Amino acid sequence: MANEPALSRHVFSVPASEDVLLDLYSDLHIGAAGFDEKRFKADMARTAADGARALFNGDILDLIMPSDRKRFEPSALHKRLQGEDDLIGASLAWAEELLVPYAKCIDLVGIGNHEQACRKHSHVDTNAALVKTLKWHGSSARLAEYAGWAIYDRGRGQNRRFCLFHWHGAGKGSGKITTVLSDLNSRSAFVEGADACWAGHFHALAVSRVSRIDGRLPQSKARSCWLIRTGSYLDGYETRSYASESLFAPMPTGNVRLVLHPDGSSRVEVR
Repeated sequence: MANEPALSRHVFSVPASEDVLLDLYSDLHIGAAGFDEKRFKADMARTAADGARALFNGDILDLIMPSDRKRFEPSALHKRLQGEDDLIGASLAWAEELLVPYAKCIDLVGIGNHEQACRKHSHVDTNAALVKTLKWHGSSARLAEYAGWAIYDRGRGQNRRFCLFHWHGAGKGSGKITTVLSDLNSRSAFVEGADACWAGHFHALAVSRVSRIDGRLPQSKARSCWLIRTGSYLDGYETRSYASESLFAPMPTGNVRLVLHPDGSSRVEVR
């Protein structure tokens, strides 16, 4: 709706005395020729087996349509979609096939630039349709905006919350790890109170931790914040792509796991 806020905000209640595992996924690009379906299935199976929560930060579907004169070519489509008249519907059906078995593991479905372009030019909100289907299968997944908050609350006071700020990302990447981290650090500098700032978009996997001085804390202590860039599930050298044409360094596919401990500390795992 036109009057919805630009930033979404969702609060999740979690157990007070257990580790909480958040598996951060972005840039699946289901429907693209280079989509790594095998890796994605394996990672989602691990998410479910470990009792983790899955969050998606945009570009779940590739959605590059024949009408996109700048980016479309027949070889850009996955072989499963070639010959389909309803590319949006077929792509969405594939995403539902992959995610419905894990519906109850999914907390958040955020939009990326590919879904946003589809919504603007084709007037189809694929994320809203996906979340609706997930809910039919027992999910409590929340539909998120391009940027916003996912807050994990253990109850009993503000210091029992872990505040994750998610933003899909924007602009063209350089293929350099230092660049994708500095970009996220500079853009999130005005975000107050985040325990982690997470972005995707550049298809580059990178994790860092920064400290920021917070005058609201006793004695102006520094508070730490994770900076997380999740990679994609798209092999940039599988087919002709922006990454191969720009000769970017090949990046690993996969997700990142945030582990939230009951004492308020956290750690990041990359597999």
